[in-house]
Amino acid sequence: MSTGDEFEELEKIRQMRIQYANYYDTGDLEGVVSSFTDDAIVDAGVHGGAKGIDEIRAYFASQIEATGRTLHFISNPRIELTGVDTAKGTWYC
Repeated sequence: MSTGDEFEELEKIRQMRIQYANYYDTGDLEGVVSSFTDDAIVDAGVHGGAKGIDEIRAYFASQIEATGRTLHFISNPRIELTGVDTAKGTWYC
């Protein structure tokens, strides 16, 4: 993968993360869920987590209900492209 291609893929991931936050902040559960693959793993530290799309839907349904209105401020993305179509990353929110 060329440096230009890597930059483009990293930017797509950054934009996806921003869209996820917008979905969450507006209470759009299906939008949040659409941000994940069927085999995704959510690790939210002390806030719990989920594995697989069904658990992810249930997890975020309870989180959105419990937190009410939110406003994410996202910074310090750390993204690693781990394969042709895989990546992992962390952000501060």
